[in-house]
Amino acid sequence: MTDKSRLKRIDWALKHVKSQEEWDKMTEQEQREYREYMVSVHAARDAWDTAIDEAKAEGREETNRENARKMKAKGFAIEDIAEITGLTAEEIGNL
Repeated sequence: MTDKSRLKRIDWALKHVKSQEEWDKMTEQEQREYREYMVSVHAARDAWDTAIDEAKAEGREETNRENARKMKAKGFAIEDIAEITGLTAEEIGNL
């Protein structure tokens, strides 16, 4: 089976597999390909969610560093900056 025809069959399955009866009409190969496709869809979604979470965390960290820089410039105590931002005294000192 060519890649193009395989993709057409998977596309058909995605559009039509809405019941056990339809699932039962599929060949074992079609069912296997459908399951593999769904695993890859879930893996891609998990990777996307992880990337978003990591980007949000990086954004929060950068915001904390920027706020710490501003507070340091205004003469806030290092201990207060650390408490507010969650940064260590060493991290604040390196800003």
